Amino acid sequence: MDIEFLTKEKFDRWIPSFCRLYAKSFPEIVDEETIRQRYISYPVDELLMCVAIDNSEIVGNYSAIPITLCHNSNEFKCAIGLNTMIDPRYSGKGLFTQLAGLLYSKLKEIGYDVLYTFPNSASNRILISKLGLKDIYEIPTLQYEIKEDETFIQVEDDTIKEGLPTTLTINIKDSIYIKKSREFIKWRYQDNPIYKYHYIHIDNSNWAIFKFYYEYANIVELHISSLDSFTQLVSYIVKEAKKNDCKYVTIWEKINTEKHCALEKMGFINKGPVRYFAAKKLNESSLPDIYNYSNWSICMGDDNVY
Repeated sequence: MDIEFLTKEKFDRWIPSFCRLYAKSFPEIVDEETIRQRYISYPVDELLMCVAIDNSEIVGNYSAIPITLCHNSNEFKCAIGLNTMIDPRYSGKGLFTQLAGLLYSKLKEIGYDVLYTFPNSASNRILISKLGLKDIYEIPTLQYEIKEDETFIQVEDDTIKEGLPTTLTINIKDSIYIKKSREFIKWRYQDNPIYKYHYIHIDNSNWAIFKFYYEYANIVELHISSLDSFTQLVSYIVKEAKKNDCKYVTIWEKINTEKHCALEKMGFINKGPVRYFAAKKLNESSLPDIYNYSNWSICMGDDNVY
């Protein structure tokens, strides 16, 4: 068995094998186009992928996506861990921890400050007990149940415009958040081959992205400069969700904020799914304590599941 770090060029020829491993690991089917969009089309040249190869097949994979974290005016190199896959024939042999450990060492060596991930219940305990990650929070899903007559929907249609503004501004102070350029938004949402996302805005500083998923409307991005704009955008999405026969609207928002209080006033309550949020400090930086959830501003769309 060989262990390799793959570049985008090398990975391209391994995509058929990667898809076969994916089919053994997860119930949903992905095609080569989806894998190519997720890993090759990402708007950064660096591919963070460590694979195990045996008999000309990928039998194990641990990958991450390079991103930029922001805190006030400073930027930091970060990676988000993606789905881990081990061929069932090779499970129980320590391959997961071996690949993850090698990738973490590589990230540290090339100057990454932090790795974070949203692990499932199967991988979380291994990441914590064997690989040095720490759980930051168990993020609940705030959910609103749509009613026949909505009393809080107070939005004028001409206030909200469809599409994204020309310039995307994120007004977040004193919290850690993911930098989202036009290129990132295009890769993450607009070119996504699996889900269709919808885009609305009031101006450059007040915009949102959401999608319909069965009976749910998931608000994956919501960036505002005022609480009034926040209420306007959420109200519009509730109205659109009702038009599309959705039963629920969901969002993430940390406690002890004006936005969380506003959502509670609207009628949002804590529901599932609850997602683990974990991280590992790779190098020293001027970031505030990454293991304190109050230092983060995280959107539902920061988790690649959504």
